[in-house]
Amino acid sequence: MKKKVVVGLLTVAACFSLGSTSFASSIPTTQVPNSSLSETSGVITPNDFNAQVFMKVGDERWFGGSNFRVIYNPDSAVEVHEDGLFIARNPGHALVAADYNGIDVILYSIYVQ
Repeated sequence: MKKKVVVGLLTVAACFSLGSTSFASSIPTTQVPNSSLSETSGVITPNDFNAQVFMKVGDERWFGGSNFRVIYNPDSAVEVHEDGLFIARNPGHALVAADYNGIDVILYSIYVQ
C-alpha cells in the first residue's frame, strides 16, 4: 500500500514539475502520508505544516488550525468554514493557510476530484 502511495505521489510530482496537468484525473483520492487523521478527534493535522489532502466532490472534513485564509481557490473547489470544516464543492485545487498553536502556519493543499 505504501509503495502505491509513494508511486502516486512521485507521478503527481512529475506532472507538476513538467508543467502539465494532463495526469490530474489520475490523482488517487487518498490522503498523503504527510497529513494524519487523529483517531480521537477526526481532525486532519499535518506533521510538517504542509498537508496535501485529496477529496471527492461532496466530502466534508475537519482541519486543524484557526484563522483559515483561502489563498487560491479559482474553481471554488473548497468551501472553507471558520471552525475548520472544509467541504469539497467542485473539481479543482485550493490552497488554504491556517494558524496553528499560535506560532506556526499550516498550508493545506486540497485537491478535489
